[in-house]
Amino acid sequence: MLKEPTITAFLPTVKPTESKEFFTKMLGLKLVSEDHFALVFEGNGVLLRITTVEKFTPYPFTVLGFTINAISSQVKLLQDKGITFEKYPGLQQDELG
Repeated sequence: MLKEPTITAFLPTVKPTESKEFFTKMLGLKLVSEDHFALVFEGNGVLLRITTVEKFTPYPFTVLGFTINAISSQVKLLQDKGITFEKYPGLQQDELG
């Protein structure tokens, strides 16, 4: 039943212009739809809908993740684009975060 449809992930934003820039230029996702309600991106067959909201309080946990091969090289590429990776106390992490 629900294993057939393509899953769409949802995230909120109060800054759609900045979100569009981040997901297209920084992460390289393809923008497939844009209106005053949301931005829709495609990445490896999965849709990500960034919904515009008036207010948002960030969650203190992960809400979207990616399974990535060769993570060290990908982290370095993103750092070269200016993305900062968090280092969390209590978690074993290398110098990349």
